[in-house]
Amino acid sequence: MEGDNTIDNVSTGIRVISKSSGTANLTIMGEGSLDASGSQYGISIQSNDGDVALSIQAADVTTTATGIAIPAGVYLHPDINCDASLSVEGGSLTATVSAADATYHEGIRFIFGGGFNDPGTSRLTISNHAIVWANGGISVNSNNSDLEVGADST
Repeated sequence: MEGDNTIDNVSTGIRVISKSSGTANLTIMGEGSLDASGSQYGISIQSNDGDVALSIQAADVTTTATGIAIPAGVYLHPDINCDASLSVEGGSLTATVSAADATYHEGIRFIFGGGFNDPGTSRLTISNHAIVWANGGISVNSNNSDLEVGADST
């Protein structure tokens, strides 16, 4: 990715979905910036039969959910017994819900197909001087979470 890039005035800025089988992955890379906003999600990655992954490499990404009906800046939704990962390697991620009267306000949301008892793992990895800002926090509805922050990142 190069330069300044914007996606707005949609329900979801970027949506990756695997409806029938397999994983759903998105990699955003390059020295540019991306501002993805939508009324429901800034970025949504969902698999109905596998893992999900979002990787940001050296890019500066801002996601904003502007609506009030269960919004999230970044939404990661794997199938039952599957994993969700978010990695930011260099660059930055700022994830926000902007509506003050929104039902939820998590900047980043991991939602597993099996709910709170789902054995899937959520993994957030921050490295290579990266910065992650989840305005409103990070929510996970699984018992298995892993956060890795490199000594050179925040």
